[in-house]
Amino acid sequence: MKHSLVQQFITLFVVIDPIGMVPVFLALAGKFDARQRARIAFKAVFVSGIVLIGFIILGQLLLNYLGIGMDSFKIAGGIILFIISLKMVLLEAHSDSGSTSARDDIAIFPMAMPMLAGPASIMAVMVLSDGSRHSLVEQTATGLLVIAILAVTWVALRLAEPILKIIRYDGADVLSRVMGLILAALSIETIVSGIKGLIAAGL
Repeated sequence: MKHSLVQQFITLFVVIDPIGMVPVFLALAGKFDARQRARIAFKAVFVSGIVLIGFIILGQLLLNYLGIGMDSFKIAGGIILFIISLKMVLLEAHSDSGSTSARDDIAIFPMAMPMLAGPASIMAVMVLSDGSRHSLVEQTATGLLVIAILAVTWVALRLAEPILKIIRYDGADVLSRVMGLILAALSIETIVSGIKGLIAAGL
């Protein structure tokens, strides 16, 4: 059980990627003030936590009921990420940066979904909490691991503020363009992975 929890922790840490979210967070929220960035970080982590825990409890049942496969989910998530990456490259994410609606939009989309609670992390929690292979105790342990890693993510995002003081807003804009290019590449990889999965399944 202990060895399994360590493996689960490593898997979830890699797919949620708290450290990797810091430059993305700076690129998207760099133009907001410190108080707004703190709210964005908390809301993004909170909403993604609800989504991931929800998928642990009801995810497999929901996807089976709707007839949705994970490969289709990957393709949809990849397309969304590609749209986000284009906005980051064009620096559209900072428009109207002072408004409450803009702040909330960034916290929920794209920070909470599909970045924190994206196809990879959703698929991971569903596999690690599969009711046909894992007991209720093991599923509960997976849920607690998700909460712990999201707590680490929140701390990492809160530490993004001193980083912003070093790179300043111009640096954040440059970072936005670079991360946009990287996200574009990752989104294409996600789409290709989903397409390969559908082809392998004979669909």
